[in-house]
Amino acid sequence: MNTTGASHNRRAGFTLAEAIIAITISVFVLTGMVISFVSQTREYRRHRDSVEMRQNASAAATRVVQDLRLAGYGLPVPSSRLTQWITWVSGTTNVVRYINGASGAPDRLFLAGAFDPPAAALLNPIVRGNTSVTLQTGQGSQFNTTNRKLIFIDRQELARVTAVSGDVLTISTHPTLSPRGVRYPHAAGSPIELVQVVEYACDSSLTNSLRRPYLYRNDNRGVLTNRLQQLTTLGIQNFQVAPSTNGIALTFTAIAQRIDPAYTDPTVGDHYRRFSLTTTAVPRNPVP
Repeated sequence: MNTTGASHNRRAGFTLAEAIIAITISVFVLTGMVISFVSQTREYRRHRDSVEMRQNASAAATRVVQDLRLAGYGLPVPSSRLTQWITWVSGTTNVVRYINGASGAPDRLFLAGAFDPPAAALLNPIVRGNTSVTLQTGQGSQFNTTNRKLIFIDRQELARVTAVSGDVLTISTHPTLSPRGVRYPHAAGSPIELVQVVEYACDSSLTNSLRRPYLYRNDNRGVLTNRLQQLTTLGIQNFQVAPSTNGIALTFTAIAQRIDPAYTDPTVGDHYRRFSLTTTAVPRNPVP
């Protein structure tokens, strides 16, 4: 009888105790790997959310500061006469105006000026005293007599549109009297800029169609008809404006896209992380 092979087979197997120990060690190793993976994934998401919040706050600040520094450009008139020129947005008594939200709610910032590139250019030169302006082909549609009526001609003088006929504008350089012609001659090709009143504010709801708060820019021209078209920066939950010794202080609060169950906001009490950025800007063109 060959006992050597049988003895070898018994030695080659595992006992029940050895198997249990091996399985236990494997479970511990796998558990550690899973815990490490979950921890690393959570840390990665926190880092990604932190980077996104900082980028969103920075993008919002850059956009608002750009317009704030241009506030007053194209409006060479005293503050006391702004309401005579700007009639489509009530309460415009200054080129920078803000309304504080109640109980820490987002503020609203209104800025008046020519913020965008020229909307048109003169087709023909105009001489002093002219009340008719001919624009290049197809550009008359950029203007009307309601909320797109203030123009800054050749970076020199303000006028309002009293009538539009194709690409020909009838204008007055007086806020209420018509007609009143231009005070200076202007060459063909001179730029025509549109004076606007833009509003910055937040839709801070988590229940809107995007399920995320955002900062929006309303140009009050009727071109953008809903909030989503006016969206400027996603992920901005709060926007605060305050006077500063150095100008206007702007604070943007960005919120993470996802909740972090391991974190509780010390002020709000929810599980969203937030990041606030404060910057200061000064209008370059304040009206007297």
